[in-house]
Amino acid sequence: MKGYFARKPETMEDLERAKGWGEAQEIRVVAEVTLSKKEYDRFHENLIEDYGFISQHTQKTGVEDGQFLCILVRKAGTKHTAIAVESDGYDYARYAALVRI
Repeated sequence: MKGYFARKPETMEDLERAKGWGEAQEIRVVAEVTLSKKEYDRFHENLIEDYGFISQHTQKTGVEDGQFLCILVRKAGTKHTAIAVESDGYDYARYAALVRI
């Protein structure tokens, strides 16, 4: 899976604009998190905030062998889109990409 990452995105719009910012990066999923619709809507409109579900997995994220090691964040009931988060040691989506699965 590949994605176009935005650095310190604030909203979903920032992720959608990231497609024009460079090359798609290879993604390796290190953890998956499924959020309720309400939680996911809050997350994708406030990506820059700290989240417990990111802090639980932040030590697993990073870049290794040219791949972004990411937390895959999905909305409950949705199977084809998600947000890949590489937190770079932080509790928020420091780098994130909208991905199609």
